[in-house]
Amino acid sequence: MNKIEKVSGSRKGMFGLGMKTACASLGRRWSVTTRPLDADTEYFVEFDLEEWTNRTGDPNFEWEVEIEEREPDEDGVLGTREHGTAIVVQELRDYNPLAGPVLDNLGRAYKGHIEGGDVIKVNGNRAQPPEYNFIEGSKQEFEISCGDDEEHRIYGWVALDKKTHNDDIFGLNLYRENQLVEPWNKDFFKAHLMTSRIIGEVHLDFVPPNFYKRGFERQSNEWKEARKTMEEFLGPVAKASREASRGKDPKKFRKAARGLQKALGGGSEAADPDGGEEGEDEDTSGAGQGTMMVIRRRMKTSCAGRSQHPLHRWQTDSPFVRDGRDTRRASPVGLHL
Repeated sequence: MNKIEKVSGSRKGMFGLGMKTACASLGRRWSVTTRPLDADTEYFVEFDLEEWTNRTGDPNFEWEVEIEEREPDEDGVLGTREHGTAIVVQELRDYNPLAGPVLDNLGRAYKGHIEGGDVIKVNGNRAQPPEYNFIEGSKQEFEISCGDDEEHRIYGWVALDKKTHNDDIFGLNLYRENQLVEPWNKDFFKAHLMTSRIIGEVHLDFVPPNFYKRGFERQSNEWKEARKTMEEFLGPVAKASREASRGKDPKKFRKAARGLQKALGGGSEAADPDGGEEGEDEDTSGAGQGTMMVIRRRMKTSCAGRSQHPLHRWQTDSPFVRDGRDTRRASPVGLHL
């Protein structure tokens, strides 16, 4: 379609095998029908894995597919819609997939799109954005300009979970162009039980993904720049996580939230919304709807030099990390809409 529409520039789905591998994992034959906005034509392409498999040894077989351009078919899958795209998968490999896990993964993977009004359904049930259960006052929104010329932008939010985790469900969900690329990433801090309260969502739109779009390109200068910046920025968050996880002090949640706000430039009002005496954390930590503060910091970083940001640097030396990657991290769902 890029050749037809002459689309260029960075965007989601610009390369890789994402949709093709996702469809192949669901069924043996699939088709794509798309009708552009303000156009009097639609395009159709079909893939048949059995046909392709049977032609594997044919030296004259060309590994290309033809895109059919035709008048809109009102009796087809798009009906009378003015525009849109439909992907139909047939000859399914699993006729009874569990909808719950699929909905959870889709809700997390396409959170930005769903919050923007898009609707994703599985067997009639709508995917919902994930819910987080964080300590009141600990959620901090941020926007960071980084790079030698401050040409790149990292934004999102971080918070402290109400519970520590001995599973893998903590860390940062990393997004690119509003699509989840890596769930529960722990590359930017030392993964440990004491730091397992760290949760958040970080958008790295300028960092290129790898070919399979299940991770970022670790050798790129953009990733190295983002990692250096986030390691330094998360220093106070890791410290607050340890403080919230240490001892039996009933006021430790409030103390951790206040310390985090102070370190990142916020006040302490959000940690004590009533302005009264501090009480038990179990009664005051709320349902995860704490006050959010926008933090904008400019960090000049260089892949070859040390950042000028004053926050403490954290190295990822967890026993679960190998070559800079968390070996326990799960892959995102293999579905593309």
